[in-house]
Amino acid sequence: MSTTGQLEGLYELTFTQGKVKLFEVSGNQKNEMVVLPDGPSQSLLALLGKSEQLQRIKFPLAVGQKWTYQYETQPPGARRAVRINAEVNVIGVEQVTTAAGSFKAYKLKRTQSAGAFVYGRSNISTNTYFYSPETRSIVKSSSLNEGSGPTTTIENELIKFTPGS
Repeated sequence: MSTTGQLEGLYELTFTQGKVKLFEVSGNQKNEMVVLPDGPSQSLLALLGKSEQLQRIKFPLAVGQKWTYQYETQPPGARRAVRINAEVNVIGVEQVTTAAGSFKAYKLKRTQSAGAFVYGRSNISTNTYFYSPETRSIVKSSSLNEGSGPTTTIENELIKFTPGS
């Protein structure tokens, strides 16, 4: 996968026998990443629906399904942790094309908000993502973050997929 944002770069996620390994890829080298419960690697695990904090996917998926969840995090520069409230809606099913190929995927939309923190304003984030049963992962996502600080857009896309046996 390729991502822009907090974890800008190229990463490889390997899921074998129920365990996920994360690698940062630089040229021909791969360095395994340590998975921390509240570290940046959680956003990569969320692409597989394996994050302990971020319940971005709730199986079994069905169009019209909706759920909410909360978690706490401490943003950089913040004096204290902030509670995040999120709502996820399964919008429909679409054919999505990425660098790794074309996949039939569920379209999900997550809206999350946080109370006032770093700059004294609330933070609102809208994330649209596509989960493919074929790859068992999010194959494409786009996130718009508004509120505290400058508005940012983060995009992720599956760039390579090798089916398991």
